[in-house]
Amino acid sequence: MGESKMSINELFEDYPAQSITVVVCLVISFVAATIEVIRHRKDMTTPTIQRRLCWIILSYPLMLLFTALTIAFNEYPLIFSVARTVVETFSVYVFLNLFLVYLTYDPQTGGENREGFYQYLLTRKLCVTHLFGCDCKCRTVEFKSVEGIAAWIRRVKFYALQTVIIKPIIESVLFYLQVRGEDTRARNFLCRLPMMMSVFLSVYQLLFIFKNFRGELAYSSPKMKFVAIKIVIILEVIQTNVINSSTGEEFEIGHQNALENFILVIELLLIGLMANYAFGYGNFKATVLKLKEPSFVPFLDDSRVNMELSEDECSTDSGIRSNGEPKKSTQEM
Repeated sequence: MGESKMSINELFEDYPAQSITVVVCLVISFVAATIEVIRHRKDMTTPTIQRRLCWIILSYPLMLLFTALTIAFNEYPLIFSVARTVVETFSVYVFLNLFLVYLTYDPQTGGENREGFYQYLLTRKLCVTHLFGCDCKCRTVEFKSVEGIAAWIRRVKFYALQTVIIKPIIESVLFYLQVRGEDTRARNFLCRLPMMMSVFLSVYQLLFIFKNFRGELAYSSPKMKFVAIKIVIILEVIQTNVINSSTGEEFEIGHQNALENFILVIELLLIGLMANYAFGYGNFKATVLKLKEPSFVPFLDDSRVNMELSEDECSTDSGIRSNGEPKKSTQEM
C-alpha cells in the first residue's frame, strides 16, 4: 500500500470539480452559520442558552474547514483530522450541557434553577432501559439526596467529556499504523473497539437524558437538535468502514483519505444547514415564546410532559410521575 501526497496546485489540476465543490461547500457553510450567529448576538437575551447554540452552529463549518484542510495539506493530515475530531466531540459535550440548561432553566429568573431541578428529581424515577426501543421491562433508578443528584450530573458530564481526549488519541494511533503499513485487521479492531466504546458512552448520556426528560424538553424542540448532533458521528463511522472494506490493498492511503474527507465535506454542509435551523435564531425565538406562556411551569411533570407524551407513555416508558402503579424494579442513586 503506497502513500500519495499532492500539493494544492496539483490537487486543483487533477481534481478541479471536486476542489471547487469543497470550496463552495466551505463558503456556503460559513456564510449560513455566520448569519445565524449574528442574529443570536444581536438579541442575546438568554446568554446561558444562546452561547451554547452559537458554538454548536459554528462547529459544523469548523469541522468542514478542518476536513478541507486535511484534503489540501495531505502531507500533514493528522493535525487537521485531530482538530476536527476535537471540535466534533466537544460539540457533543456542549450539547449535553445545553440539554441540562434547558432542564434547569427558569423563565421567571432568566437563569438556571438547579436547586429547584434537584428537588424535582427527588420525586422522579429514571428509566435505564427502553432507551433503544426494546420491549424489556423498564428498570428504574431514583435519587435519595441532592448530593447524589449532583454526583450523577458530574458523572454524566465526565462521560461526555472523556471522548474529547480518548478519540483523538486513538485516531492518532490508527493513522500512525496506517502510514507504516502495520494497520492489520486485528490491530485496527483493537484500536477501534475502545474508541467506539468511548463514543457510545458519550452518546448514551445524550440518549439517556433525551429519553427520560423528553417531556420536560419538549418546549425546546429537541428531536432535530438530537439528530443533527448524532448523525455526524454515525455517518463518519459507517462511511469509514464502508470505504475501508470496498477499497483494495492497492488503493493509496492519500486517495482513500481524500475520498472519505470529500464525502464528509458534503455531509457536513447538509447537516450544518439542518443544524442552522435546529439551533438557529428562529427556533430559539419560538422556544422563548413557549417560555412566556402562562401555562409553562419549570421542570414540573404536567406542564412539560403533556406537551409531548400521553399518560400511558409516561407511566411505562420514561418513569415520569403518573397515577399508575409504582415500578417494582428500582435502584437507589
